[in-house]
Amino acid sequence: MDAEQAVTWLAAERAVALLGDSAQTTWIEWTQSEAYRETFQSKGRSEASPEPHLLVAAVAGTTAKTHRYSWSDLPSNTQLLDALDDAMADIEA
Repeated sequence: MDAEQAVTWLAAERAVALLGDSAQTTWIEWTQSEAYRETFQSKGRSEASPEPHLLVAAVAGTTAKTHRYSWSDLPSNTQLLDALDDAMADIEA
C-alpha cells in the first residue's frame, strides 16, 4: 500500500493499521505525501518513543488520529488483537 491508497481509505472513514518495526517510519512518510497534505489539516508527524510496533490511524474530523502500541518483546497474537480492539473501540466512541 502507498500513501495515496492509505489517504483514500482514511478519507472513506476506514482505519489503517501498520504493524512492524517500520510502522512509525511508514506513517511519517505517508503524512509527508502530497495526498495527505491535500486531504487532512494536521501534519501528523508526531513520533513516539519507543517506536510503536502497531500504529492504527483513523479520521477524527479533518485530521487523522493515531493509536500507538509498543511491547518490550514481540507481542503475542492476543496482545495484537487486544490492541486492535482497543483502538477500534476508541475510534467508534
